Amino acid sequence: MTSTEFAARYRLLKNVATRGARSFLAQQVELGRMVMVHYLDSEKPQERAATLARLEALTPPARNKLLEIVDVDGSPIGITKRAPGGAKWNVDGAASVNDQSRSRSP
Repeated sequence: MTSTEFAARYRLLKNVATRGARSFLAQQVELGRMVMVHYLDSEKPQERAATLARLEALTPPARNKLLEIVDVDGSPIGITKRAPGGAKWNVDGAASVNDQSRSRSP
C-alpha cells in the first residue's frame, strides 16, 4: 500500500508516543471510529521481524484488539482498537490504566 492509499484510510490526529513504535491516535475514515496507528519501522530488520511474528501469533482476546497490519511503502504499521479512557492494552488483551493519565489533573 502506498502512503497516499494509507492516508485515504486513516487520518492521523495526534502523536502519542515516539519511543519504540511511533504511535498515533487516528480516525479510520470509512467507519469514523478512533483507532491507534503504530509505525513499527524503528527497529532493526531482525527485531522488526520478531515483533511482527509476535503480533501474528497473538490469540484472543489480545488478537481481537489488533485490527490489521499493513505494509506502507515498505514500513510495517499495526492498527489497533483504541483502549477506552486513556488506558493501554496489556498483552492479554485487558485494558489497564496508564499511570500518566491517572496523574493528570482535570
